[in-house]
Amino acid sequence: MTKTTVTAFIFHENKLLLVFHKKLQCWMHVGGHVEKNESLEIALKREIKEETGLSVKIIDSYSSNVIIDESNAIPLLIQENIDDISIDYVCKVIGKSDVILQGSELTEYKWIKESEIDSIDTFPLLKRLAKEAFKIYTKSQEK
Repeated sequence: MTKTTVTAFIFHENKLLLVFHKKLQCWMHVGGHVEKNESLEIALKREIKEETGLSVKIIDSYSSNVIIDESNAIPLLIQENIDDISIDYVCKVIGKSDVILQGSELTEYKWIKESEIDSIDTFPLLKRLAKEAFKIYTKSQEK
């Protein structure tokens, strides 16, 4: 059975949130699996809340606007493999930016500047996507 995963590049005050994933032993963006009968957007917000305690708004990657009707949000990237589909979104924190990590999978977090991406211990694809996410976030802040 195909699993669907949703992930988020989460921004606050021009910085990107990364979390250290125990199993993968590297810095990642936040996300998790979509549950049965759950929309992508609801799953994304649930996973973010569970893993970090944050509330977010999704940014539409096409127009780079923060959108109200998030069911129409265009993600940054959709990847399909044999056993799973991964959908990456760009988000911004609403309300408090205090991170409360879920301890079983994640051990640390940090907010990074765009200039720090290349020095992060993570996958090359995540670095490329993080740079694109910064562009989308920055454009959304200009509106």
